[in-house]
Amino acid sequence: MSSIVNESFWFNGPIKEAISLVNERKCIMLVYIYDESDKSEQLNSTLRNKDVQSLIEDTTVALCMEQGSDNATLFSQFYPTLAVPIVYFIKQGTIRDFGTETVTPEQLISKITHVSQMNTTLPTTSDTKESDTSDMSEVEKKKEALKRQLKEIRKERAEKEKEKNSTKETKRREEGRKLQDARIQRENRENKLYYDKIKKDRQQDELHRQKVKAQIARDRAEKSAQRQMMMNEQKKETSTSYSVDHHHSNLNIRQLDGSNIRYRFDATTTLSQVIAWINENRTDSRKPYKLLSQFPTRSFTEEEDDKTLNELHLCPSATVIMKPARVMNRPPSFYYLTEWIYALCMAIYHFFTEFFSTMLPKNRPRPIPQQYIPVSGGQRLGGEKVNEENTAKKRNPFATRIRTLENDDDEDNYSLYNGNSVNHE
Repeated sequence: MSSIVNESFWFNGPIKEAISLVNERKCIMLVYIYDESDKSEQLNSTLRNKDVQSLIEDTTVALCMEQGSDNATLFSQFYPTLAVPIVYFIKQGTIRDFGTETVTPEQLISKITHVSQMNTTLPTTSDTKESDTSDMSEVEKKKEALKRQLKEIRKERAEKEKEKNSTKETKRREEGRKLQDARIQRENRENKLYYDKIKKDRQQDELHRQKVKAQIARDRAEKSAQRQMMMNEQKKETSTSYSVDHHHSNLNIRQLDGSNIRYRFDATTTLSQVIAWINENRTDSRKPYKLLSQFPTRSFTEEEDDKTLNELHLCPSATVIMKPARVMNRPPSFYYLTEWIYALCMAIYHFFTEFFSTMLPKNRPRPIPQQYIPVSGGQRLGGEKVNEENTAKKRNPFATRIRTLENDDDEDNYSLYNGNSVNHE
């Protein structure tokens, strides 16, 4: 674009000087408006023709304006800019012809020649009217042609824009589809890596768990073997120690007060004989006791009184502990039997007494019951007489009162509650 602007046939001065030069030479003013599009480049190639350049330089004053510049904006205020790029041929202040990017060098030369050959003399009034009418008709025709050309250009441009938008939308959709496929593939790879990692971690955890279980099983087996070995050794030592025929047993007897007495018994001495010896020779109190042994701890029962010290594994030496025994004073069994029979008899007696008393007439004098003196907690029998008023005050006010046929007391003392009245005691 800069090569066509730098050509020598373009006028480089101000527009005012260009207009003065046109009026002085009475020639054509050529105005070229361009932009940075391919269409402008196509028209530039036409203007680079040497014949065109020589004709422009000889017969016109040529101005070159870029769209959007100050000169182009000022020019558009006087003449309409119908399309870009465009070449205007102006004579006597009127646009005589124009050319777009589709014009050829021959057509451009023909347009310049035609416009330059137009009559430039001042006509008469009638001639002026006729020329104005012809010029107007010619201008109208050119306007119509220009409008049709602009319409075709706009239609072509709209089709190209539509095709471009369709291609762009197709490309966008294809790129979006590719991006979505790539995203899905990436997510699948990440999920696969994640699941593989989880699977690997689980396998490692399972292997570690199996190793731990195996180690625990080995440790248990070793401990069990050691325990069995120790038990076998203890059994051997015990069997060896007890297989020896001991003739004596040195017993250390710890009494209830903590003091010790020692004595050497024969291995054939029974436990009952030892208890008898203890009862004779003990120095503590005469409280009842029972015998215990340590290592291992065991308590001797009455069934073991006839066993020997050798059978009780108290040979060749041992320590026996005297532990206090609980003595329970149980009453004889016939006592409970007597109490039960007495309670049964009293129950039968009271039952028949109440039964016959209800069957007797009402005016029969009632037997005076034996005076009952309640005994409060902590009071001993035969003590001080309890105040009846205090006892009455301590009675439960919500206790149920039962009347019988033999009650002759005042009705006011036995106010009844039938469920409707609230005036009750």
